Amino acid sequence: MSISIMTYAWRAPCETSSSKLVLMKLSDHASDDGICWPSWGHLIKHTGLSRATIARSLSELEKSNYISRQSRTGTSTMYTINVDAIKNATPYELRKHNGKGYQDETTIDLRIVTGK
Repeated sequence: MSISIMTYAWRAPCETSSSKLVLMKLSDHASDDGICWPSWGHLIKHTGLSRATIARSLSELEKSNYISRQSRTGTSTMYTINVDAIKNATPYELRKHNGKGYQDETTIDLRIVTGK
């Protein structure tokens, strides 16, 4: 799992919510290089989407250049997440980082949460 890729995937503008969900599932399995190879069954089971919806979502993600696919004989397809394309498509205010490499965080006032 690549937390950095998942962070960028959350911010990526996607055509449909199904595409976002599929991108998040691919990101959940991706190495730090953005490579993963989940099976159709795994994608169906973990997203709750139909095979047809996943197929459409993968096509949308490929069209947006967020992913590329490489068919492999006798095994699952290899997916590569294009983090640079995701970063470039994400509005600047959603991808800016502070000095630690994290997006600006909202401070939670515990007095409000706890009532003390």
